[in-house]
Amino acid sequence: MLEIRVLGGLEVVRDGVPATLPPSRKTRALLAYLALARGRHRREQLCDMFWDVPDDPRGSLRWSLSKIRPIVDEVSVPRLLADRQSVELRTEATSVDFLAAQSCAGLAADDLAGIVKSFRGPLLSDLDLPENSGFHTWLLGMREDARKLQARLLRSLVERLAATPEAALPYARELVSVDPFDEDAWALLIATLAEAGRSGELRPQFETGLRTLRDVGGGFGSLLRAWRAAQAASSRSVDHAKAAGSPAAQRASIVVLPFANLSNDPAQQYFADGITCELTTDLSRIPDMLVISRNTAFTYKNRPIDTRQIGRELGVRYVLEGSLRRSGSQLRVSAQLIDAATGAHLWAERFDRDTGDLFALQNEITGRLATCRVLEAELAREMGGDDRFVRAGACA
Repeated sequence: MLEIRVLGGLEVVRDGVPATLPPSRKTRALLAYLALARGRHRREQLCDMFWDVPDDPRGSLRWSLSKIRPIVDEVSVPRLLADRQSVELRTEATSVDFLAAQSCAGLAADDLAGIVKSFRGPLLSDLDLPENSGFHTWLLGMREDARKLQARLLRSLVERLAATPEAALPYARELVSVDPFDEDAWALLIATLAEAGRSGELRPQFETGLRTLRDVGGGFGSLLRAWRAAQAASSRSVDHAKAAGSPAAQRASIVVLPFANLSNDPAQQYFADGITCELTTDLSRIPDMLVISRNTAFTYKNRPIDTRQIGRELGVRYVLEGSLRRSGSQLRVSAQLIDAATGAHLWAERFDRDTGDLFALQNEITGRLATCRVLEAELAREMGGDDRFVRAGACA
């Protein structure tokens, strides 16, 4: 049995023993091309694909075929057929991993997992020949076909193993590495993590997916829906824990929504975003409080959604939102603390300042918001009266 492996670097194995391949990259590339592009090929076509005219293309082709023949031929099975006009590599008693992967529909999960493991890297990863445009163009197309095939097989395997999410998880992680700009792949990973109870990995993977997809304008479709579904399931678990009196359910939680820019100047949006990020950081320093990351919070930017829905989707008790308006050198920032369960406003404040030093102003606003007595009192009440949140010097 002859095995030709192209899903990674080129390898040839005969009866379980690896064959020694010619050192010439063009000869190895010719072997791979004949194995994948099945059928008869005109000698002129092969010469044009691999050699330039000054290199004596026909002589180079004859030399390469002489090196390939002892690798693939057996006395009883002559596979390399060549005459004056054409060349063909017959595939009798031959397995080519890429071709086998293409015809693996309907296999059991264990067999499909074996096919998936045969993908060792980009197709023919050791045979780049950019100076030979014909072969290079063909290789790029074949690599993309192999990548799409690998992603399709991984997705199929994850779906077949849905009943055992821990077994499916390695393949879901591999899927997003193979197809990082496929939002559905990220959504499948989030759903699999949620089913496997991997809460510690859930948020980092969601945020990684958002950062990756943002470059192609994605992240707000199936990925966001999967994240919300996972959060809703987590919220139901928290509600159940609260009913049971679990200490974990007493942890305070808050999300800082992106501050709205109400100025006529779109350039002020960076300052509004800066306030959101700084306030998220400041609140994160409060012990034992869960603060939703800014990447997650920014998925709600410019999207009018009821705060109670946000609370359900993110599993948080409080929502902090606000707005910014600038007129000349004057800046007004408003902020409101909202109970996500009822939609009731618990606290609100307005800041009117001069914009002489925007960074100092930003630090002052975020500092006062993060140490506001009303906010801290609400959080301390949620924590069962813990006075670590009640600090001197807080705003009135």
